[in-house]
Amino acid sequence: MRRFAFMLLAGASALVAASPALAGQGFGVYEHNTCAMGRAGVSAALPCADGSAIFFSPAGLAGLSGTHVSAGVTLIGA
Repeated sequence: MRRFAFMLLAGASALVAASPALAGQGFGVYEHNTCAMGRAGVSAALPCADGSAIFFSPAGLAGLSGTHVSAGVTLIGA
């Protein structure tokens, strides 16, 4: 039992010591359309009348009529 506890403690110490090398990196792209970005992402009170309402304010879909399609491309040079 002591050997197991020692191995567990050694493994945890090694994991903590290696944690700076194991840091993850990531990013998110939330630029879905120009209407919401022009409002600085605040489109809950008056949602944009396009397909991006499904992301920013799903309740805004209730006020839309007809079919709405939204498409876009974002180039990321990492």
